[in-house]
Amino acid sequence: MMSEPAGVELSPTRAELSADGTHVVPPWEPAFGCTPASATLPPPVTREWSAECALTPRAVRLARTRARTCLTVLGWAGDVDDAVLVVSELVTNAVRHARVPGRVAWLRLALLEDGALLVDVSDPVEGFRPSGDGCDGGRGLQLVRSLGELSWFLRSDPDRGKTVRARLCP
Repeated sequence: MMSEPAGVELSPTRAELSADGTHVVPPWEPAFGCTPASATLPPPVTREWSAECALTPRAVRLARTRARTCLTVLGWAGDVDDAVLVVSELVTNAVRHARVPGRVAWLRLALLEDGALLVDVSDPVEGFRPSGDGCDGGRGLQLVRSLGELSWFLRSDPDRGKTVRARLCP
């Protein structure tokens, strides 16, 4: 039997442990504070930037630096410090919970026609790994949710995996 994260109720008919027992297989709500992305598409993207992120602790600092530079160059009207914090939290989660030998994560920043910013972090794991009892952390996604909308979706490309998305208003 899988352990449920604090404050999250899972229905056994909607959540299953993966075959190897390492992560929870979607779909299920909430996924550590995330909800599956709705069928509603966001407004059109006006400008975007993306980069590969190694799934190592060093990648977090590099992602913060790149995001700050990118958002400044793109001229995003929102709070760049908040956006960099969101990037840091989402990349940290990918590094901590989605490390797969030989695989990388992707960071994408997209400015939308309505002025909002999408922060996408895609990793190679199709589910959410349960956090262990008594582990430090677990507040990053709460922080991200306090700054914007948080969602996730599975990718159907050949590499599979999931994307965790934050949408920040300017």
